[in-house]
Amino acid sequence: MMGNNPFKIRLGSYPSGTVLFSITLALFVTGLFGLLLNLGMNVRQHIKENIQIQIYLQRAINDSDRAQLGVALIKKDYIAKVEGKPVINFISKEQEGKRFIAETGENFIEFLGTNPLRDSYRINIAEDYAEGAKMAAIAAEIRSLPGVFEVSYYEPLVESVNQNMATMGLIVFTFACVLLTACVVLINNTIKLALFSQRFLIRSMQLVGAKPLFIQMPFLKRAGVQGFISGIFASAFLMVLIQYCRMNYPDLVSGLSFFSQVILYFSICTSGVLLGLLSAMLAVRSFLSLSLDQLYQ
Repeated sequence: MMGNNPFKIRLGSYPSGTVLFSITLALFVTGLFGLLLNLGMNVRQHIKENIQIQIYLQRAINDSDRAQLGVALIKKDYIAKVEGKPVINFISKEQEGKRFIAETGENFIEFLGTNPLRDSYRINIAEDYAEGAKMAAIAAEIRSLPGVFEVSYYEPLVESVNQNMATMGLIVFTFACVLLTACVVLINNTIKLALFSQRFLIRSMQLVGAKPLFIQMPFLKRAGVQGFISGIFASAFLMVLIQYCRMNYPDLVSGLSFFSQVILYFSICTSGVLLGLLSAMLAVRSFLSLSLDQLYQ
């Protein structure tokens, strides 16, 4: 009859609703931050890969030499690639003249009697090379190529982008550490409060000679399962949020790939299990070390 007693307290059984809610909320906030971090990295890559170098050609260069120069540039590792294709554009002096006339409304060619502009190539630089020293080295290398008259890029923009990205990276890292610490403390306190009702049962197990690992095992299993379930809930909420953004603000999540989402969801579920296990282990150990007087406080 004792085995069928509905009021019997089993080791490792405690109210799970609050624990699930707390872990899910903590994982959702952490996952949301991870999502924003991923989007921020995509924006960072987009900004850096839109830094351009203008390569002005000598007026005497013929079509064959110009084509060879284009082929040589395409093979360079420092050129950004979109879907595997190097981002390089040739702009003739006629095209540049028409653009200038359209923007200013003044036909300088009729006034001067000739087109003083030069044919040019414009290349986008890969993210890893968009730094001051590397950009200077790239410009010097391109200047040495046959048929090149001048190479230019907006150096202050490169320095400004890198400084701002470094500052944002430091802020994001600091905020991530604070957020992760807050989540661990929240989950740990929630599980500790949930285990408070089992403190006497834990002491009883100690008195009959049960080893600490044997006592902890039911709590660890339950906390691990709860962490995994909470991770699934948090991932589902994030999935709904991402889908909502795709429908209403597509540009906001345009750089978020399917692979990135899978990694994010997997990380959330894994973090839920690990945080649940860690919090349960710390909570049970804290009760194992309490004296008899402290149990009643």
